[in-house]
Amino acid sequence: MRLLVSSAKGANGAGYGAILAFDFAGNALGTFCDDSRVTDPRGLCVDPSGDLLYVNNRNDRVLALDQKGQVLKDRGPINALDPGGGLFGGTEPPR
Repeated sequence: MRLLVSSAKGANGAGYGAILAFDFAGNALGTFCDDSRVTDPRGLCVDPSGDLLYVNNRNDRVLALDQKGQVLKDRGPINALDPGGGLFGGTEPPR
């Protein structure tokens, strides 16, 4: 088991521009996905089955990754997506 964190590097962050993996004790395990399409990730969401991890990127692209960090689906560039946050359709913010 691991915890995944999106680390933005762009205008709103000074992070790594990657999806980082940690164990539950907080130890860094490294980068979860080395695919060049993951650039400046702004949010993560797991599909209900737990099989796919959706990533929205600052490069106006949404990707679906498997549990090993491999890109399975690439929506392609979406003009002016402006992915600023980590909420995906049907997801409500905590109250």
